[in-house]
Order: sequence, then C-alpha cells, then structure tokens
Amino acid sequence: MFDRLRERWERLGPRERRMASLLGVVLVAVAVLYAVFTIQDGLAELARHNDDTRAVLTTIASRRDELMEAKSKQGEVVVEARF
Repeated sequence: MFDRLRERWERLGPRERRMASLLGVVLVAVAVLYAVFTIQDGLAELARHNDDTRAVLTTIASRRDELMEAKSKQGEVVVEARF
C-alpha cells in the first residue's frame, strides 16, 4: 500500500507536491483548531455550570434559617377543621 502511495508521490510534479503538502498542513491545522475550540467550549460550559452551582450554594447559605424552619414543619401534622 505504501509502495503505491510512494509511486504516486514520485509521479507528481514539483508544483503538485507543494500543493499536496500545503493541503496536508492545512488539514492538520484545521484538525488541531477544531480540537482546541471543542476543548475550550467544554471548559466554558464547565465554568458556567460551576458559576450556577456557586450561586445556588450562596442562596442556600443565606437562607439556611428559612430552609431549616420549612424542613421542621414538614413533620408536623396539619389538622383541618371540617364542619
């Protein structure tokens, strides 16, 4: 298989070899940029998720007394007066 590729490469003229090499470099550059942007997008999504989590934890910490009071009321039995 590599022999056939080498033969095809040797049959190419100098200008065609340069163009094929340039195409290979461009394809590698595009693949690297795609990987970089994909990783960067994933990290940005994680950062947004972490910011949301921090905001929720801050809200919970600031309203801890209200939450504890509501939780203690969950166990109480509510009696309805029916006439």
